[in-house]
Amino acid sequence: QHEALRAYDQFSALEIRQSSLTKVQTDVEPSTDIHAMFVLAKLGTFEMSLNASDDDLPLFKLTMSDSKVSQNSVTGAEANSEFTFELGDFRVESSNNGDTLESYRIILGLVPGSSSSLLSGKYCIGQDVIQSYKVSDLDKSKCIKYAEFCLSPMRYVHVHSQIFALIDYATEGVMGTMSSLAASSATEAATEVANSPHNGEQLFCISASGFEIVLPQAAYSEKSFSLQSGKFEGHFRTLENGVGSKAKVSLTDFMLQCEQLGDMFSVPVEMSITVNMKTQDDAAMSIAMSTSRICILLAQCQYAQMIHTVDCNIGERNTFLRSNTKSIRYSQSSSTRSLKASESSSNEKQPSSADFVQVDKTASSSQQIMDITFKMEEFSLDLYGHSASEDSILSLCALEALFTMKTIPK
Repeated sequence: QHEALRAYDQFSALEIRQSSLTKVQTDVEPSTDIHAMFVLAKLGTFEMSLNASDDDLPLFKLTMSDSKVSQNSVTGAEANSEFTFELGDFRVESSNNGDTLESYRIILGLVPGSSSSLLSGKYCIGQDVIQSYKVSDLDKSKCIKYAEFCLSPMRYVHVHSQIFALIDYATEGVMGTMSSLAASSATEAATEVANSPHNGEQLFCISASGFEIVLPQAAYSEKSFSLQSGKFEGHFRTLENGVGSKAKVSLTDFMLQCEQLGDMFSVPVEMSITVNMKTQDDAAMSIAMSTSRICILLAQCQYAQMIHTVDCNIGERNTFLRSNTKSIRYSQSSSTRSLKASESSSNEKQPSSADFVQVDKTASSSQQIMDITFKMEEFSLDLYGHSASEDSILSLCALEALFTMKTIPK
């Protein structure tokens, strides 16, 4: 209750401002149609267990805790509203009944010890509310809608068979029906917001303080590769009267590491992407990408680990969500289903080259002009024997590389 009243007191200043503006503009008593509303909702803990159909034991578990949503709105001569939300400890875990290492069981979640909130954001409508937020180096003078999202350091573990098992679970049966309905509704809403006519600009900002992608050699192996990023920032702005939009993404302190020998980049990598889109008659999209120096250090054992990762992770059908005996049975049934699918597909008519030509012609008629530029300051690959501390066996380097591509419809 104390938190709700404090937030309401801060936001009610807009109501006072609206009343004074109405009085100055009309020189009469302020309108009685001005209303303010404040809503606060909290969620302690929410858990969802996705169980297997044969033994009714969990395959995956989704957990969300310490989340809250608030909405503040003032309606009157000019509508202003603010919607804020905070997603606490959100995680997706695999089953503890399998052979997956404990360190790989949390598929998606917070980096341990980094923060207590995974995602926070706000969505504002009305210039009075928008101008109260300070965003560095961004012009909000013409914005009528503004949204910002902040991601805490995240960790994602990719065990290929488990990810596809989770996707299959979410796209089949009752879960699949619910997921498709939610996805279609979200797509329609996003399209409507993007294409709706408006007299001002819309600005969306996304920032992340870091993320980590872990690629194990196998679900049961302690060897792994990890991609780590220091800071991520993205801005998307739709221009007035729907004439186009702009997007900019920057990524800093990007590193590739190996569990055995440490860093595989000699220096952190920085990357930036800028996209300009036009929606007028000369609809065109320009994409400019650039990277700083990329120097890859590859030792013999790291190359061997890459080969084993492709074989034991990417190409592995066993999900390791059950103990050894059950996982073998699950793998065999998966192989049988895959074999039957391949046999049935082999009996079907294979597309000819004429079919591909026809598809390409149909697709090209709806293409827009795209101008893509990719600039690389330096790209080098150094091959070593047992470790990068030795002299390199072979070095490959490309300096000031520039790649351009332009698609021309019809």
